[in-house]
Amino acid sequence: MDEIRPVPGAPLKVLIVDDEPSVLLMLERCLTEAGCVVRSAASAEAGIAIARSEPLDVILTDLCLPGMNGFEAIGAFRGERGTPVLVMTGHNDSEFQKDAICFGAVGLIEKPVDLIQLIDSVRRAAGRP
Repeated sequence: MDEIRPVPGAPLKVLIVDDEPSVLLMLERCLTEAGCVVRSAASAEAGIAIARSEPLDVILTDLCLPGMNGFEAIGAFRGERGTPVLVMTGHNDSEFQKDAICFGAVGLIEKPVDLIQLIDSVRRAAGRP
């Protein structure tokens, strides 16, 4: 198994939005271990409130959320300071994935999440080499 390596440079501030508590916990632990400062929200609305209140380097959101869905949230997140948005999805449908990019996501992460790929994707989205 690959080892989780710290992201170089100043800690990245990452917001995770997912309505599944176990997923939030796993992603929080992984990104914290990689040296990120992590905030989390269980809904798009709560995530948008966080994004409005503090600067973030990357937002990682699920597409299937209660209330406002992930597609709607991408636009709202991008409108808040232009923060790059990565989306997580369990849908392998290429149209579904293209739609996420069209709505403004900078990348996709398929569920189940590969934690090493997750860290690499977050690093790239934040512009870290």
